[in-house]
Amino acid sequence: MVGAWLSPPEGLVNPNGYFTVIGFGSLVDPKSAAETMPNLRNFRTGIVQNFCRVFNLVSIINIKRGFAQEPYLATCTAVRRDDSTLLVCLFDVPFSEYEAFARREVRLRHEVIEFNEANDSPGHRLGKGILCTAFSDEEYFVQRCQAD
Repeated sequence: MVGAWLSPPEGLVNPNGYFTVIGFGSLVDPKSAAETMPNLRNFRTGIVQNFCRVFNLVSIINIKRGFAQEPYLATCTAVRRDDSTLLVCLFDVPFSEYEAFARREVRLRHEVIEFNEANDSPGHRLGKGILCTAFSDEEYFVQRCQAD
Protein backbone atom coordinates (compact mmCIF):
# COMPACT_ATOMS: atom_id res chain seq x y z
CA MET A 1 0.00 0.00 0.00
CA VAL A 2 1.45 3.36 -1.05
CA GLY A 3 2.39 5.56 1.88
CA ALA A 4 1.05 3.19 4.55
CA TRP A 5 4.05 4.08 6.73
CA LEU A 6 2.72 7.66 6.91
CA SER A 7 -0.23 6.49 9.01
CA PRO A 8 -0.02 5.56 12.71
CA PRO A 9 0.69 1.86 13.25
CA GLU A 10 -1.90 -0.48 14.74
CA GLY A 11 -1.88 -0.61 18.51
CA LEU A 12 -1.51 3.13 18.91
CA VAL A 13 -5.18 3.85 19.54
CA ASN A 14 -5.64 6.69 21.99
CA PRO A 15 -9.06 8.25 22.65
CA ASN A 16 -7.64 11.67 23.54
CA GLY A 17 -6.38 12.34 19.99
CA TYR A 18 -2.67 12.17 20.91
CA PHE A 19 0.06 9.56 20.56
CA THR A 20 3.24 9.30 22.64
CA VAL A 21 6.66 9.63 21.04
CA ILE A 22 9.53 7.84 22.76
CA GLY A 23 12.66 9.90 21.99
CA PHE A 24 16.29 8.95 22.51
CA GLY A 25 18.29 10.94 19.90
CA SER A 26 17.50 14.38 18.51
CA LEU A 27 13.97 14.05 19.86
CA VAL A 28 15.24 14.55 23.43
CA ASP A 29 15.63 18.21 22.54
CA PRO A 30 12.20 19.89 22.91
CA LYS A 31 13.17 22.62 20.44
CA SER A 32 14.20 20.09 17.79
CA ALA A 33 11.08 17.99 18.33
CA ALA A 34 8.84 21.08 18.13
CA GLU A 35 10.27 21.98 14.70
CA THR A 36 8.44 18.95 13.32
CA MET A 37 5.62 18.61 15.85
CA PRO A 38 4.76 22.13 17.03
CA ASN A 39 1.80 21.04 19.15
CA LEU A 40 3.65 18.51 21.30
CA ARG A 41 2.89 18.56 25.02
CA ASN A 42 3.69 16.81 28.29
CA PHE A 43 7.48 16.49 27.80
CA ARG A 44 8.82 14.07 30.45
CA THR A 45 11.38 11.33 31.08
CA GLY A 46 10.88 7.60 30.77
CA ILE A 47 12.44 4.17 30.56
CA VAL A 48 12.17 1.44 27.92
CA GLN A 49 13.28 -2.08 28.78
CA ASN A 50 15.21 -4.42 26.46
CA PHE A 51 16.39 -1.73 24.03
CA CYS A 52 19.66 0.13 23.68
CA ARG A 53 20.92 3.09 21.65
CA VAL A 54 23.39 2.29 18.85
CA PHE A 55 25.14 4.79 16.57
CA ASN A 56 24.77 2.86 13.33
CA LEU A 57 23.47 5.23 10.62
CA VAL A 58 24.89 8.15 8.72
CA SER A 59 22.29 10.86 8.24
CA ILE A 60 22.82 12.50 4.85
CA ILE A 61 20.29 15.22 5.72
CA ASN A 62 22.24 16.09 8.88
CA ILE A 63 25.42 16.41 6.83
CA LYS A 64 23.66 18.66 4.31
CA ARG A 65 22.26 20.84 7.12
CA GLY A 66 25.67 21.09 8.79
CA PHE A 67 24.59 19.23 11.95
CA ALA A 68 26.99 16.32 11.34
CA GLN A 69 30.68 16.83 10.63
CA GLU A 70 33.64 14.47 10.67
CA PRO A 71 34.33 12.53 12.80
CA TYR A 72 30.78 12.77 14.24
CA LEU A 73 28.73 11.51 11.30
CA ALA A 74 26.80 8.68 12.94
CA THR A 75 23.25 9.02 14.19
CA CYS A 76 21.58 6.64 16.59
CA THR A 77 18.81 4.10 16.43
CA ALA A 78 17.28 1.84 19.04
CA VAL A 79 17.87 -1.89 18.79
CA ARG A 80 16.51 -4.76 20.86
CA ARG A 81 18.93 -6.02 23.48
CA ASP A 82 17.89 -8.23 26.37
CA ASP A 83 18.56 -6.92 29.87
CA SER A 84 19.16 -3.37 28.64
CA THR A 85 17.48 -0.18 29.79
CA LEU A 86 17.10 2.84 27.53
CA LEU A 87 16.54 6.22 29.17
CA VAL A 88 14.23 8.27 26.98
CA CYS A 89 12.08 11.35 26.80
CA LEU A 90 8.35 11.04 26.27
CA PHE A 91 5.96 13.56 24.81
CA ASP A 92 2.47 13.55 23.39
CA VAL A 93 1.64 14.69 19.86
CA PRO A 94 -1.73 15.16 18.10
CA PHE A 95 -2.48 12.38 15.60
CA SER A 96 -2.80 15.14 12.98
CA GLU A 97 1.01 15.56 13.18
CA TYR A 98 1.84 11.85 12.75
CA GLU A 99 2.76 12.21 9.08
CA ALA A 100 5.29 14.97 9.87
CA PHE A 101 6.82 12.72 12.54
CA ALA A 102 6.93 9.75 10.13
CA ARG A 103 8.64 11.82 7.44
CA ARG A 104 11.20 13.15 9.94
CA GLU A 105 12.06 9.59 11.00
CA VAL A 106 11.71 8.00 7.55
CA ARG A 107 14.90 5.91 7.82
CA LEU A 108 13.64 4.16 10.96
CA ARG A 109 10.93 1.62 11.78
CA HIS A 110 8.10 3.00 13.92
CA GLU A 111 7.30 0.40 16.58
CA VAL A 112 4.63 0.51 19.25
CA ILE A 113 6.55 -0.18 22.47
CA GLU A 114 5.68 -0.15 26.18
CA PHE A 115 7.37 2.47 28.34
CA ASN A 116 7.46 3.45 31.99
CA GLU A 117 7.42 7.08 32.96
CA ALA A 118 10.40 7.87 35.17
CA ASN A 119 9.79 8.34 38.89
CA ASP A 120 10.31 12.09 38.60
CA SER A 121 7.38 12.42 36.17
CA PRO A 122 4.11 13.45 37.83
CA GLY A 123 1.80 10.44 38.14
CA HIS A 124 4.31 8.12 36.49
CA ARG A 125 2.67 5.24 34.64
CA LEU A 126 3.06 2.46 32.11
CA GLY A 127 2.04 3.32 28.56
CA LYS A 128 2.59 2.65 24.87
CA GLY A 129 4.25 4.89 22.37
CA ILE A 130 6.25 5.02 19.15
CA LEU A 131 9.95 4.15 19.33
CA CYS A 132 12.11 4.57 16.21
CA THR A 133 14.09 1.35 15.76
CA ALA A 134 16.66 0.14 13.27
CA PHE A 135 15.72 -1.45 9.96
CA SER A 136 18.01 -3.89 8.22
CA ASP A 137 18.90 -2.64 4.72
CA GLU A 138 16.61 -5.26 3.20
CA GLU A 139 13.70 -4.33 5.48
CA TYR A 140 14.15 -0.64 4.64
CA PHE A 141 14.10 -1.34 0.93
CA VAL A 142 10.91 -3.42 1.18
CA GLN A 143 9.13 -1.15 3.69
CA ARG A 144 10.07 2.30 2.35
CA CYS A 145 11.48 2.13 -1.16
CA GLN A 146 9.10 -0.32 -2.83
CA ALA A 147 6.02 0.95 -1.00
CA ASP A 148 6.32 4.39 -2.53
